[in-house]
Amino acid sequence: MIGLKRVLQALLAFRHRRDRGQTRTLTAFERRQRISSLLAFGLGLLILGTFVLSGTASAQATRIEFEGAFYPCSGTPPTDAWISGNVLHFRGATNHNQWVTGNPLVDGFADNVVDGNINLRTGTGVAHPKNSLKPDAFDGTWEIVTTVKVDPSGQTAFGVGRGTGELHGMTIKVSFLGPSPIDPADNPCSDIPSAILLKGEIIAPASRS
Repeated sequence: MIGLKRVLQALLAFRHRRDRGQTRTLTAFERRQRISSLLAFGLGLLILGTFVLSGTASAQATRIEFEGAFYPCSGTPPTDAWISGNVLHFRGATNHNQWVTGNPLVDGFADNVVDGNINLRTGTGVAHPKNSLKPDAFDGTWEIVTTVKVDPSGQTAFGVGRGTGELHGMTIKVSFLGPSPIDPADNPCSDIPSAILLKGEIIAPASRS
């Protein structure tokens, strides 16, 4: 707001110089009119500046879409599990997966740790995998927190992550679309006959250079 402050100061100085050359004393009504017009002018500049700045930043942000699948490579069972009432609680399950999308910002291996709670009576529950995805082409990772909601009809999953290293400052958003059966020979890292379809986008902030 430094620019706006300078404009207002210049406008005040201009009116002061102009009024100083006048011999007539302003009435109280005229002073109120001038103060009101000055405030309206300043407010207009403030609104216009906010609109321009926010519009410029959003216009310069880059969004990169991707889609593909991740393939399960290996995993370990939970380190802790117990049943309370009808609910199964588990902690510390792990998975090692390979992501394949054709986008070098994404393609690589991910490791996650999963905690969750499943109601054994209703078949509903929530799990929270925490992924660390390392793209092969970049020195950095995506640290993604995913929420998986399960019910008898299936599951939905969505994750949001932040970049580290060369990916610092960028955001990744991923929708996991569910499993798809595949030929074991098509799994690039194991013989598990399944892949998890996904799509998402990477958001790179506006350049500040």
